[in-house]
Amino acid sequence: MRAIGFLRSTSRAASEYVVAAFREGLKEAGFDEDRNVVIEFRYADDQIDRLPPLVAEDPLARGSDRRKCRCGTRANGDNNGNDGRGRYS
Repeated sequence: MRAIGFLRSTSRAASEYVVAAFREGLKEAGFDEDRNVVIEFRYADDQIDRLPPLVAEDPLARGSDRRKCRCGTRANGDNNGNDGRGRYS
């Protein structure tokens, strides 16, 4: 089974629309949560200093086939190549 680490700098509540779109995209790609993919969700609750520890914990390091996804948090993009829709150039 594949495993995906999903990390957001925002709260769970503020990320609901992103998570819904993410799950829909997985479904369209043929992935069904708990059937052929497991998603490990982590949220920093708008506390950027929490991001490094959340990444370091890495519960997916159990030998699973890991995939990491970056999702944008700013509507108009940022200085890291994010176009504001979670896509990076």
